[in-house]
Amino acid sequence: MRNDARFNRIWYEDELPAWWMRVLSFLFLFVTSVRRFLYRIGAFRSTHPGVPVIVIGNIVAGGAGKTPLAIALVNALQGRGLKVGVITRGYGGKPGKEPVLVGSKTSVKQVGDEARLVANRTGAPVCVHPHRVYAAETLLAASS
Repeated sequence: MRNDARFNRIWYEDELPAWWMRVLSFLFLFVTSVRRFLYRIGAFRSTHPGVPVIVIGNIVAGGAGKTPLAIALVNALQGRGLKVGVITRGYGGKPGKEPVLVGSKTSVKQVGDEARLVANRTGAPVCVHPHRVYAAETLLAASS
């Protein structure tokens, strides 16, 4: 049986997860709790770019409608006169060491098809880098 079929049955139906999945879930709970605690006491620092941020995410990796939602949201915010930028990790691309500002001639191989799609459909600046803080800093510097 394929793993995705099994996960779907566990997620959407009443099938109980295997014992090893339950062990992994408790390990995940422990690690995330420790991480959250370390942020709370100041051992880890979070970075905020100084502008409002909306995060679109989901535990479903693909096909959940995140990209169409992002495009609709950007268009709606622009329609209200707001200046909007998009940062993404560039799934499917290989952006390199420096953040990449997506343009009409930017290679899909470099930034991924979703970044190009969002840029083309919205006209908003899009910056791609695996480290989102670097992407946000680059986007803000380019827009000022």
